[in-house]
Amino acid sequence: MSEWTASSAALAPAPPSVPAEPALLAAASPASAGAVPSAPEVTWHLRVAYDGGAYAGWQVQPTLKTVQGELRTRLRLMLRCPELKIYGCSRTDAGVHALDQQVSFTAPTPVEFTP
Repeated sequence: MSEWTASSAALAPAPPSVPAEPALLAAASPASAGAVPSAPEVTWHLRVAYDGGAYAGWQVQPTLKTVQGELRTRLRLMLRCPELKIYGCSRTDAGVHALDQQVSFTAPTPVEFTP
């Protein structure tokens, strides 16, 4: 498993690549190989800042909007990983802001998000 540190620049979409020849695409197709390769698992470290005024703190709560819950929802959609779990180094109370919250998660990461 590789380990990378993500910054806000690393989360930007990768520039479009030059398409490969159709014959090469067919030869490298997962369907032709009989198995679908999985994306590599990458551990990400995020440093986030937020205004916590609209949130009920960091930790997920079933019926309340929290920073961890909102971030997890967005990352699950972006990385297409419905079981993604994120971990924070600390928690904040309702209405508390953060300047440098440390967050990590490990997820299968699409090629366009890897260096």
